[in-house]
Amino acid sequence: MAAITNTWTELFFANRSSGTALATFTTEASMATGMAELGTTANFINLGVPASFFAANEGIGKVLRVEMRGVYGTTGTAPTFTFGLRWTSATGVLIATTTAITPAVSMTNAMWEAVVDIICLSTGPSTTATARATGTLRMLNSANATGTTITTPFCAGSAFGTPTPASLTTAGFDSTVPLAIVPTCACGTSNGANTVTLTDIKALCLNTN
Repeated sequence: MAAITNTWTELFFANRSSGTALATFTTEASMATGMAELGTTANFINLGVPASFFAANEGIGKVLRVEMRGVYGTTGTAPTFTFGLRWTSATGVLIATTTAITPAVSMTNAMWEAVVDIICLSTGPSTTATARATGTLRMLNSANATGTTITTPFCAGSAFGTPTPASLTTAGFDSTVPLAIVPTCACGTSNGANTVTLTDIKALCLNTN
């Protein structure tokens, strides 16, 4: 830190328990379900930001970083996985999304990780706030010893599963209320062995003042 602007990185949230594994599913669902420390009551949301974070005067330009890690598995016929980040719920305003990713077959507890930066562009109630969301997702796509990976954009999108790397502005949201961050995943084929687990998630403000 250069101490020019007297700002610092602040850790808002780090989980202690993994999310409940998603398996035998297709519909987009929260990967954080099962984390006892999430919090849901207004102004006591742990994985998210308070209403004051994107305040009218200081909110523009604030950067929220979400870092995620987990494991996944596939059957002998690999499904697709689509990852997302939303405000408030698994059906809330879309912050960021990947495309539908097809990993290798017959994977067991293979690692995935993602980083998404959310930069506030405008503040306001109802649907008048916007942000710029950009990031990447990587998935181990082979045996651990080989280390082959898939890398794909994880950014603002025109719809879930349709990232727009060249146009990174999110849909409008309400920045005047507490906002939970909800990491999601959908699967193209329902099977008990097609599974995704969120083992680690952190929310950090990169320029608190």
